[in-house]
Amino acid sequence: MRFWRRPERTARRYSIICCIRRISGFSEAASRRLKVPMDKIPVNIERYGNTSAASIPILLDEMHRDGRLKRGDTLVMAGFGAGLTWGAALMTW
Repeated sequence: MRFWRRPERTARRYSIICCIRRISGFSEAASRRLKVPMDKIPVNIERYGNTSAASIPILLDEMHRDGRLKRGDTLVMAGFGAGLTWGAALMTW
């Protein structure tokens, strides 16, 4: 969570926070800790299961197709895998 420690980076500033995780309840815990509504942390694991490295691209495609992503939205994407692997990116759609 070091990313959020910089004053200009607050979770409320970002349109969407995409977190791909294998642990049940991760998104809910992130929502509480970052003080953002769950609608900013979309999930689709219940529809597709764990798709590993494809999880974020599948979610982005789904959100783009149904109109939840708008030009200019700022996205924070974070993925957590087996062991201690993780990655994160910040992008403007």
